[in-house]
Amino acid sequence: MLADMRDAVKKNYYDPKFHGVDLEERYQTFKERLEKAETLGDSYRTIAAFMSGLDDSHTFFIPPRRSYRTEYGYRMQMVGDACYITEIRPETDAAAKIHVGDQVVSLDGYGVNRKDLAIRLLPE
Repeated sequence: MLADMRDAVKKNYYDPKFHGVDLEERYQTFKERLEKAETLGDSYRTIAAFMSGLDDSHTFFIPPRRSYRTEYGYRMQMVGDACYITEIRPETDAAAKIHVGDQVVSLDGYGVNRKDLAIRLLPE
């Protein structure tokens, strides 16, 4: 998938200089990261991070659909530059640990920001 994404960008991207990004160098860096990925989710996050380097809101990775859906018991949303818990399903583990209005400052050890939030939420 990573090679397909690189090839599609090379073929179809409107800026042949890729916003100053050395696409081949970036590809090699993320190829090495992808080889170390331990889960499918890690692989998807790596591919998404590769694409986010173009810093283009119209160019991103959408992973294939899964045959199952994960419910975490809560929802969160960006408000300005901060992320907050907006809903909690009653009688879930989340209901005992977090509250509506709590600020989310990191997920899996990574800081939360508007640009990268979708990457962090890719399923495992």
